[in-house]
Amino acid sequence: MSFQFLWRYLREKLSDITPWQQRIKDIESHFGSVVSSYFIFLRWLFWMNFSISVILIVFVIVPELTVDPKNTGGRKQMLDVEKITAYNLKVPSKKNPTSSLLAVSYNQVCYTTGDG
Repeated sequence: MSFQFLWRYLREKLSDITPWQQRIKDIESHFGSVVSSYFIFLRWLFWMNFSISVILIVFVIVPELTVDPKNTGGRKQMLDVEKITAYNLKVPSKKNPTSSLLAVSYNQVCYTTGDG
């Protein structure tokens, strides 16, 4: 019996510390459950974005900041050929759609929009 009491108590306390829970309940009491479900979905989106940001920071940003640039091997160094062509950013146009490697994408966009 005490386990059920403890479980109910923990669920109530978890509901109390859930962000924006009371405000969403107030909105639900004034405007109905459809409007509150929008805010519940918005809260879910916020926590999804927050968790993805934490994962990104922990596994991408922090290792990139902590790595020694001198000991990266060849990972962060461009080849000489790439250095010459790296800033040659040509944008394909209708007159010359093959001016860069983006021509395939440009032709697909033209066909899908009807401009092809």
